[in-house]
Amino acid sequence: MNLNQSVSLRLNEVLRKRTNALFIPHLLIVFVSVYIFRGMYDLHPEALMALGVILASLLIRKIMVQACSKERFTNCYTFLVMITGLGWGSLFWLVHQFYGVFNFETLYASGVILTLIGASATAFSASLKVAMTYLVSVSLVPGYMLFAATTETTYVLGFLLILNIIYQFYHAYVSHQYLKDSIHNELKALYQKNSLQEFIDSIPGIVTMVNTSGTHIMVNNYSNGFFKSKLLNKKVGEAFPDSTTSRVLKCFLESGKPEEIMEIDSDELGPDNWYMVNLKRISVPECGIIAVILPINELVKAKNDLRIHKARAMYASKLASLGELSAGIAHEVNNPLTIIEGAASLIKVILTERPMDEKALEKSADKIIETSHRIAKIIKGLRMLSKDAEEEPFDNISFFSIVEPSLEICKNKLLTQNIKLTVFNQESDVDLFGNEIQLGQVMMNLVSNAIDAVSGTDSSRWIEIHYKPSFDWVDIDVIDSGTGIPSEIVTKIMDPFFTTKETHQGTGLGLSISKKIIESHNGSLMLLTDAKNTTFRIRLPRMTLWPKV
Repeated sequence: MNLNQSVSLRLNEVLRKRTNALFIPHLLIVFVSVYIFRGMYDLHPEALMALGVILASLLIRKIMVQACSKERFTNCYTFLVMITGLGWGSLFWLVHQFYGVFNFETLYASGVILTLIGASATAFSASLKVAMTYLVSVSLVPGYMLFAATTETTYVLGFLLILNIIYQFYHAYVSHQYLKDSIHNELKALYQKNSLQEFIDSIPGIVTMVNTSGTHIMVNNYSNGFFKSKLLNKKVGEAFPDSTTSRVLKCFLESGKPEEIMEIDSDELGPDNWYMVNLKRISVPECGIIAVILPINELVKAKNDLRIHKARAMYASKLASLGELSAGIAHEVNNPLTIIEGAASLIKVILTERPMDEKALEKSADKIIETSHRIAKIIKGLRMLSKDAEEEPFDNISFFSIVEPSLEICKNKLLTQNIKLTVFNQESDVDLFGNEIQLGQVMMNLVSNAIDAVSGTDSSRWIEIHYKPSFDWVDIDVIDSGTGIPSEIVTKIMDPFFTTKETHQGTGLGLSISKKIIESHNGSLMLLTDAKNTTFRIRLPRMTLWPKV
């Protein structure tokens, strides 16, 4: 059923209700008229018959309103209204003939006619057809009689009657349009409310509107209507006084915030524990808030699984890097150990000699100390590559302290691949502020990527690290002589799990993790697309740009 059909049915319902409401007043007018006109029934028994017709039409209309079908209601009702109008008009004509123009009975009859004509404009305004039928039928006989009398007085009365009929019909028309528009707007609002209810009922979570007084004015049928029956028209916290959601709703109502999104852990709303609560302040249908509470157990589980997967992938990436560098590390450690062993043996020989060569002994001891420091640097590089530095504090660190471990770890690989690595401005005394282990891991990753990039080239192989301090920023550029990065993947290289290497060679997490580390230092990691050679730039703020704590 469309909106226009619904409006038509509602207008019929209004007509029925008004008929019921006006039935008693109409009966009183009929009985009073029977008493007032009692003196004319002997000479004009048809007057009593007219009153009987009026009474019968009123009773039948009353019965029909209760029993008649909606399809046949208007036509039957219109016919009975016409009979009622003709009855009153005929009675007026008989009264005028019997009593004259200005007697009490005639004036009473005129008052009744005018009253019924005026009342019909409102009583029958639900149907213009019924209103027009009644106005014509009730004035037809009086009008004809007044003009047929051919006197100046009756002409004036007839003309006034016609003007009254026209005015009352206009009044009925205006009332009808106002009533029709009112019903149309009411039904439209109801349809919209029902559509909104159907829409929110389809949402797989709790949706509720709360007015400014804290009452749930609309709730969806989540969980088979359980929450609707518990919350609708109840105050916030009345059904679930100690629940987390009730406290959240109350706090948001009092906060004045336009909107808020949060995750809550609650077992009061059902079997799911984790929920996303989306709160928004509204002004329609009345001031208040709308709350959407969605179960997100699966999302939370997926986030936890992804976090575990990332941690495993990061660990695998570190193991892969360690495995790749293990041969070089073993060589780098074995050489110093051989030197230490030889120096220690020489010390034993010197100690047995007489006289003892103190200079040779001191030289061997210095050799052991120097070689031990070299091993310590290698171990530090391994620590930077393997340690979880999340809990390490930020501190003032030097540029060389994050570059040196990379050089030590990669030294053997650089030699075997015939790659020249040069560090510029490494003696600068400008300090950085950050997590030494994390920044060392970033540098290790960039240098390792650069080595892989230049290993496949036949031309000169080189890597350069430039340290460029300025007043506000510190730039560290890692440049290599590789073939470059294809333009179609430039925007993807820092995405998690994106890699151009074989599956067993990399996880695609190195650059994405490095980018997050640098951003956590209030800096940026970028690829300089306009540089002649492949250049990755680390930009870190100087101490003056760090937020004050």
